Amino acid sequence: MFAFFGGRSRVATRWYQAIVAQSRDPWFYQVAGVPDSLDGRFEVMVLHMAIFHGALSDLPGTRAYRQRLDEVFVDSLDNQLRELGVSDSGIARKMTKMAEHYYGRQVSYLKALGHNDEPGLSQAITRNLLVAQTSEAQISHDQEVVDRGLANGLSRYGIESATRLAAQLKATGLDKTSPAQLAAGWAPLSQA
Repeated sequence: MFAFFGGRSRVATRWYQAIVAQSRDPWFYQVAGVPDSLDGRFEVMVLHMAIFHGALSDLPGTRAYRQRLDEVFVDSLDNQLRELGVSDSGIARKMTKMAEHYYGRQVSYLKALGHNDEPGLSQAITRNLLVAQTSEAQISHDQEVVDRGLANGLSRYGIESATRLAAQLKATGLDKTSPAQLAAGWAPLSQA
């Protein structure tokens, strides 16, 4: 029984590493203009966690794996905050806030991903990933147009990635998909 849980942990950790690697792609920070900050990186991670959850949602037997993936994510956030020197009481407050943001965004992203709803996903990305990084007073009309274009591209990227990752995981098996196969499952960013 414990080997089964350990296997799930190893698989979830492998998936998480693939999500982190994709989220760290410089394209998000240099081309898409997401701030290369703790908050900006968190938002890109949340988007990729949702894409991966979207890929898993239609595959049978993934509920426990998805839960373990979330646990790995939360553990990683906790470790990162500790490495940044946040106090124990500060970590509790920050983790509560981050968890609220994470699960709130998951709801809107997964709803759109589940229906292949590009406009809905684009709207959620604009609200959470692009506009959230700028105060309302700083957003010009030109910036709104750029953000909308990027959000539409990221929406297509998210839906295509979820579809490709699901096909890859189904073809190779949840616990047998290699890191290279996971990396190849993401849609090309050049098309976003």
